[in-house]
Amino acid sequence: MPSPEVCDGLDNNCSNGIDDMLTAPPCALQQGICTGTVKTCGGTSGWLDCNGANYGPSYQAVETLCDGLDNNCDGYVDNGPGCVSTSAGMGAPGYSNGPLMDARFDTPLRPLFLSGGDVLVPDSQNHVIRRLNLTTGQVTLEAGTLGSCGREDGPPGSGQLCDPFALAEGEDGTIYVADHHNNVVRTLNAGVLGVAIGTFEGGNMDGPALSATMSGPHDVRWLNGTLYFVDGHNCRVRKLVGGMVSTVAGTVCGGAVDGALGTEVFGYIYDIDFDPTGTTMFIADTGNHRIRTFTLATGVTATLAGSEAGFRNGAGAQAQFHEPHGMAWTPNGLVTADLYNHRLRRIELPSGNVSTLLGSGTPGLRDGTVALARVAEPRTVAFHQGEVWFTANAEHRLRKVTATNDVVTVAGGASLQHADGDRQSATVFWPQGITQDPSTGIAYFTERDSGFIRALHPDGSITTVAGGQVLGFLDGPLLSALFNRPNGLHFHQGSLYVADGGNHVLRRVDLGTGLVSTVAGAPGDCDYLDGAAMDSLLCWVQDVAVASDGTVYFTEYGHVVRQLKNGVVTTLAGQADNAGYLDGVGTAAILDFPRGIEVGPDGLVYFVEGSNHTVRTVDPMTLAVTTLIGPGCDDINGTARNGAMPGAARICSPTDLIFSGTDLYITSSGMDRIKRLSGNTVSTAAGIRWADSYADGPVLQARFGDPAAMANAPGGGFYVTDVSNHRIRRLMP
Repeated sequence: MPSPEVCDGLDNNCSNGIDDMLTAPPCALQQGICTGTVKTCGGTSGWLDCNGANYGPSYQAVETLCDGLDNNCDGYVDNGPGCVSTSAGMGAPGYSNGPLMDARFDTPLRPLFLSGGDVLVPDSQNHVIRRLNLTTGQVTLEAGTLGSCGREDGPPGSGQLCDPFALAEGEDGTIYVADHHNNVVRTLNAGVLGVAIGTFEGGNMDGPALSATMSGPHDVRWLNGTLYFVDGHNCRVRKLVGGMVSTVAGTVCGGAVDGALGTEVFGYIYDIDFDPTGTTMFIADTGNHRIRTFTLATGVTATLAGSEAGFRNGAGAQAQFHEPHGMAWTPNGLVTADLYNHRLRRIELPSGNVSTLLGSGTPGLRDGTVALARVAEPRTVAFHQGEVWFTANAEHRLRKVTATNDVVTVAGGASLQHADGDRQSATVFWPQGITQDPSTGIAYFTERDSGFIRALHPDGSITTVAGGQVLGFLDGPLLSALFNRPNGLHFHQGSLYVADGGNHVLRRVDLGTGLVSTVAGAPGDCDYLDGAAMDSLLCWVQDVAVASDGTVYFTEYGHVVRQLKNGVVTTLAGQADNAGYLDGVGTAAILDFPRGIEVGPDGLVYFVEGSNHTVRTVDPMTLAVTTLIGPGCDDINGTARNGAMPGAARICSPTDLIFSGTDLYITSSGMDRIKRLSGNTVSTAAGIRWADSYADGPVLQARFGDPAAMANAPGGGFYVTDVSNHRIRRLMP
């Protein structure tokens, strides 16, 4: 009697065919490379198991390949040992030539308007220079090799740059390039790169051009036969004339000291520009939040506008900026990019009166009238034919303010818009801190400049947990609450403890009740005062860690590590507003910009310092502060400090740390790497030095752009917030 055909090696339906006319059932795992695969009929053996023969040659029962595939079909890409992969975020950065609006950039900086009519743009994180032909509307490669951070001279495709910051055109048509990470000023003639100043080694030596040294050049400007350049890490302005390099302004790095030549002190200088007469140089003293002037004839430095970090319009010292970066002289005053205020500001000359040209203080990407337009972390400004051109860190495009006060996009990449969704559709916007709920595998992360707290689920989808569309302060229901530049956070017993940096408070996000509350500090009051939690004062809280007993440890910009225990805030280490380096006990120790913090398996509190470039510990019982790595910015593997014996290992601009067993992993944003301290030995766990770009793959070939924080990831390894790439990455050591 005929019957439906089944997989048994028989002709059940009498069709003269064995095991024919079957619909193969799907394999149990329908993920990764296994998606859509079905079982194979094995005759008398029945349906065969799903295995490599069925899934294809890329299938692995245990993933070992770093090939961008989910080889073992467990829902995770490249989660085998030794791989870096992307877990979330599409990111706007990219690279493509072609029509202006189709072209893609990765952190383009100030455009240079050539005498012939074209525009050159340093495409900094792609490590190339691009040419915009505004007549044909096309973008092409002008110099450098895409994605290759190097120092070779030569034409496009073989010549190399490493994070080009700024361009200037000499009278003979030579283009000068501030080649930031290479510590040189390059020449560019007909697409061919050469060297104008420097040796590729950091330093601060005047003298003949090719033996002079600099550290991190930021800007180049040509004026009356002289090439001026900003020696960023040395806090100086220098010049090249007649083949010789000399210092124009600046002595040591530090506070804002005005006065006669040789007495002036600057912080972190980003940009310079000149008035049309060439008598006054304007200096963006980013580190001191000021715009300053230098009179070339007399050598006198003065402050034009700005004081402490903040936002305020007004005249001179009444005005406040938050890290002003690029500048451009215009007939209506000096325009500056006020980075963390998300605004373009205008400074009247010579009065120094400051007003807002563009932006509301809330980061965004919106064209339109200057009253409605938005900008996210504006960084560079240029003035050309009555229009103000600008670029911004989070936008990857070139925009301009027209003579009619409309903001339009000229060229560049897609916008970053807040979007929840699955792995393919969700966007991530400047991720900062990250933590994980070990019971669910959900990771929670902050978006510093948008004020959101979001969740990355094990399946790669992203949802918004708390925060609104604007920066501010408000306790209450999760999606009604407001944060102001939230930094680190820590999951503990169903709640997230959040370092709400811009509000100068510690917040608690109760995931059970759905409410946000303040647990320490006074909103908007940046100061340092120990005492009862709600009477205490905090300032720019950076990161937070919670011990098993509920003690909350946190770091602050003002050089202290403090704790919240039994409702009382006390200082564990450091001296408020006194920066320096000294091990010691409690407030006898001196710190400089402590950032990431973690409770170690030995009960010690571990923290990193961005400015001292250290990894240190404080014993919560004895308050003894001890250095493990550093001080000093460098990228040296080797031994850590052992008691009184200094170690050879060095790290640069560490931002966070996390334990895996007894091994300690550290993000080095200054080197775009993840470092490992195992026993007493420091090594590189992942990343290419100074990569400042994006690539997945084997750990020592992967590229990061400002890795900021880490958390445990489901399935093993760590999540890493890759700030400049707008992604959450997974590191499998």
